[in-house]
Amino acid sequence: MNLRSLGDALASRPSSVSRLCDRMEAVGLIRRVPSSTSRREVEVGLSPLGEQVLGELRDHRARLRLAALSPFVERVLGITGVSGVLPVFRGVEEALEADAV
Repeated sequence: MNLRSLGDALASRPSSVSRLCDRMEAVGLIRRVPSSTSRREVEVGLSPLGEQVLGELRDHRARLRLAALSPFVERVLGITGVSGVLPVFRGVEEALEADAV
């Protein structure tokens, strides 16, 4: 993704996006590489550390959702226990992520 696309996705000014990327690159979360389509552009992507941190954040978010919504799912759907509730949440999360793309 180039910086312009990232700025559009974040609804942020280019200078703010650039500073954010500077900070994230400094701690090893992203990498910048020259664009394969334009010599003037730089593409930004997650580094291996960034992928790991993102995975940890997603796992944490899933645990929070599970803790918050389990009582509701148990009461309304009659599904009990983590082994029963977790597939429901995974399906919902996959649907939400597909809509976000």
